[in-house]
Amino acid sequence: GYLLGFVLGTAAGALVAPRGTIATRRALAAGGLQLLVIYASGASWLAAWYSFARGASLPEALGAALLAGVAPFVAWDALKLLAALIAVRALVLARYLGVRRRR
Repeated sequence: GYLLGFVLGTAAGALVAPRGTIATRRALAAGGLQLLVIYASGASWLAAWYSFARGASLPEALGAALLAGVAPFVAWDALKLLAALIAVRALVLARYLGVRRRR
């Protein structure tokens, strides 16, 4: 489920991501959308497995899938998303300042 989510998340994020410029809000929205699609795909697959393999009801399986397959990763993924945005902004700024000094 998560492997399919990576492909679908990349496609969904590409639709929202800024093209040609660094727009922080759109980049943050694109990254958030990617994470949402990845989590939804992986958790639904995991919930289906819990339901089939353990005989759990759908609400129980979904709750277990969210606790096991999503909750442990949300904080770290949000930090990685913010770190990536900061790094890209810093690189753009460094490139801009480097170009300005040469002139």
